[in-house]
Amino acid sequence: MALSPTKLGAGLTEVPLQGVNAFLLVDGSGGLVLFDAGFPSSEVAIQRAVEGLGHKLTHIRHILVSHSHGDHTGALASLKARTGAMIYMHRMEANLVAKGRAATHLTAGPGIISRRMHRRLMNIVPPVVTAVETDVLINDGEILPIAGGIEVIHTPGHTPGHLVFLARKSGAIFLGDAAANVFGLRPMSSHGEHWQADQSIRRLARREFDVACFGHGTAIRRGASARFQRRWKA
Repeated sequence: MALSPTKLGAGLTEVPLQGVNAFLLVDGSGGLVLFDAGFPSSEVAIQRAVEGLGHKLTHIRHILVSHSHGDHTGALASLKARTGAMIYMHRMEANLVAKGRAATHLTAGPGIISRRMHRRLMNIVPPVVTAVETDVLINDGEILPIAGGIEVIHTPGHTPGHLVFLARKSGAIFLGDAAANVFGLRPMSSHGEHWQADQSIRRLARREFDVACFGHGTAIRRGASARFQRRWKA
């Protein structure tokens, strides 16, 4: 059974997509920013969420992508075709998606929960996606003039070009797979380079944000940076 979208704050909505989350943020022009694009089958759920907010699918004008994996880029090509939205991604991830490639090398983290989550994701995440070109290549430290300013934070580890997005006006951070909130706040179950992912999340724990939005797990609606600081002893 499909889960319903959840309002996390003013203009911010979580869209559950059967194993992964996408997020919609209203920008200053009345359009929408979409963070990640779910599985190839996720387009219908995203459209329903958009329409539930009183918008049309074509009101999605920007799609910010955390990384190449098929549970985050599966519907990207079809959404691009239907909306004409601008796609933003790190060069290393964009190069893969432009070739229809989604998979990168991953290994499970320590512990039974991580191993089980890793096996589940490996079974359901498609290794290929419909190829699509990225419109804007972005990197660490850039401020996108969208929705009051969105900071781009390069967080390598899960994948080499993994990005996190910090919406300064709303105080929300969009973590992709840099961290998870499944059975508590924790590292993601799988990474390409675990030591690098650990360094990235410790850097994020030194930042200030109120709402934390995860690709996998429940959003933290308030006081999120304090939770990160306690968890990673920033």
